[in-house]
Amino acid sequence: MIIFTKVRYKNFLSTGNYFNEIVLDNSPSTLVMGKNGGGKSTFLDAICFGLFGKAFRNINKNQMINSINEKGTVVEIEFSIGSKEYMVRRGIKPNIFEIYLNGEFINQSADARDFQKKLEKTILKMNYKSFTQIVILGSSSFTPFMKLSSNNRRDVIEDILDIDIFSIMNTLLKERSSVLKTDMSQNDYDIKSLESGIEMKEEYIEKLKGTKQDRVESIRKNIQDCKNTICELQLQIDTKMEEIELIDVGDIDKLNSELEKTVDIFKKMKNNKDRLKKENKFFTENNHCNTCHQDIDEELSSEIISNNENRITELDSAFVEIQKMISGVKDSIKVEQDKVDTVNKINTEILNLNQEIGFQNKSIEKYEKEIEFLKNKNDMIDGEYESLNKMKEQIQESQQSKVEFLERNEIYNICSVLLKDSGIKTRIIKQYLPIMNKLINGYLNDFDFFANFNLDENFNEVIKSRHRDEFSYDSFSEGEKQRIDLAILFTWREVARMKNSVNTNLLILDEVFDSSLDAEGTENFMKVMNTLEGKGLNTFVISHKTDLLADKFDKQIKFEKIGNFSHKK
Repeated sequence: MIIFTKVRYKNFLSTGNYFNEIVLDNSPSTLVMGKNGGGKSTFLDAICFGLFGKAFRNINKNQMINSINEKGTVVEIEFSIGSKEYMVRRGIKPNIFEIYLNGEFINQSADARDFQKKLEKTILKMNYKSFTQIVILGSSSFTPFMKLSSNNRRDVIEDILDIDIFSIMNTLLKERSSVLKTDMSQNDYDIKSLESGIEMKEEYIEKLKGTKQDRVESIRKNIQDCKNTICELQLQIDTKMEEIELIDVGDIDKLNSELEKTVDIFKKMKNNKDRLKKENKFFTENNHCNTCHQDIDEELSSEIISNNENRITELDSAFVEIQKMISGVKDSIKVEQDKVDTVNKINTEILNLNQEIGFQNKSIEKYEKEIEFLKNKNDMIDGEYESLNKMKEQIQESQQSKVEFLERNEIYNICSVLLKDSGIKTRIIKQYLPIMNKLINGYLNDFDFFANFNLDENFNEVIKSRHRDEFSYDSFSEGEKQRIDLAILFTWREVARMKNSVNTNLLILDEVFDSSLDAEGTENFMKVMNTLEGKGLNTFVISHKTDLLADKFDKQIKFEKIGNFSHKK
């Protein structure tokens, strides 16, 4: 049983930079009072945050930090389980998550998420969902059991009955089944590969055992054919080499140099002719010199033009001769270039013939290796037989593994049937369902709610009135729903106490009396509360109805907002 002893918090929601501390185990019943916004429900969010890292109400992590101080949020909650005393400290800005056992710090070897799972699985042995179904009933963000989905209802019941271990086992089984399926697929693949390999190996051995002499003679004939081909190719190469020797190639570079010089002379003569023509044009069109600012003598001008014309005539005659020289040199170059092209073509043919000789030599080398291989065939057959025997041993091992895999798969299938929701868990749930239904109906009678309430193994409710008319949960008034919710909450607590699975001293009711319970319902509830006091229960009721409830509780705590911060009076 978990005995919650203290919770303290500072810089949490409306609480300032000082600890508000509430002792949780020194009074059977405590009324928590205060005006709206006074902070009376804050300790409820603090407990949830300290244990599970989130508030009871729909408040995100950053909103939990006091908006005035904006840092230093700390919640500490103390509880004991048997002889072990725990303290959990959790904070924001900076982030803190620490667990102490008997005053000693527990080293956080894993990350925060794994550390939280350790707290819930191995220490508290309940999660947030179960905690808020068994320990807390609130009017704000609390989701009654009857409004949960079927899957969530099952999770709560499994947690209370401590049978979630079967869900964990089922998860592990699925992981192992997945690995087994992979192993079985690989095993089938190995067997098929070995069967194919054995068949190919046996065929290969039969080929090796065949007559080799005919194959050797055939290969030798191929080798001789290659040698004959090489001789023919070499004769062709010799013939083409002789053709090259008969071709006398002149000095093309010398001819190109001669052509270049002749063309250069031609260009100079042309430039000289252009200069003379330009000079004649000037003396023909001008009788005054702009450079020396003198008149040009007409007789001198005529003499210069005449001399230039004579020189132009001489240049034209020379042009004819030099063009003949250029043409002659070009013709000589073409003749020699044709010879070079012929030689290059023959050399290319010789290269191709040499490549073919190389190919024939490689074929001879391959044939000779094959002959050597055939000569050593007996040794190879022995080696292949040894390899074949190893493959047969491997396939026997794989077939034996297949038998083991099939046996294990059959066991896994049986376990899967037992561990799924309709298996062992359903049988256990069926055993407890009559007890649960009896307890729920007993509490409903205590609340003067006279109806027959039954849950089936799928956690669907059937509610019948005295006249056996069937109703659903949503067909009742809010006050009647409140009675059903309280009856279920007390039932879960009683079942948890019987199973010693999620048993705790703490029960917190947040504004339950302020919402839908009338005076009679409140009175009936207090009667039920009085019957639970002897079972070590510490109940905290948060309420506005201080005038109706004040004298019904052993202790009162009042919260009041002074300035910007909430204080416990």
